[in-house]
Amino acid sequence: HSGVGDGAQFTRYQAEAEAGLSFMRDPRTVRFLVRMADQQVSSGRDRLLVSDLSTLGGQAGLGGYSAGRFHDLDLLLTRLDYVFPLERRLELDLHSEWGGVYPDLWSDAKLTTLHPSFGFSLRVRDDRAPRGSIGLDFSRDTINLRFALGGVE
Repeated sequence: HSGVGDGAQFTRYQAEAEAGLSFMRDPRTVRFLVRMADQQVSSGRDRLLVSDLSTLGGQAGLGGYSAGRFHDLDLLLTRLDYVFPLERRLELDLHSEWGGVYPDLWSDAKLTTLHPSFGFSLRVRDDRAPRGSIGLDFSRDTINLRFALGGVE
């Protein structure tokens, strides 16, 4: 037996940027997120595991699709949120996500290849942070129920 690995050799570069703007007295918040992943395979591309690929769907992004619905080497995801209060301890989050996975992010990503997902969630909060949420995410494939207890962001 040899100690040499027979798996794929690759390098993944990831970048994520998020910005937000709060306005009015309530406050109301608009947030924008961009996430990118670029994977360079140096050898053994045919031996890449599905778990080594970039994925979208469910909690990974594009919440209106089932988890792991999309997978390939590279990833692009954008998310726009609008959060506003309904009452003192209850707020509504409206969000839209657009994303895709590609063999090569720099040559294959186009606006026409992005998959959309839309959703909303009701969030309960205290004076410091959201503490729980329940909502729905929609896509052309399915509708997913999402809920969380504890710190939510």
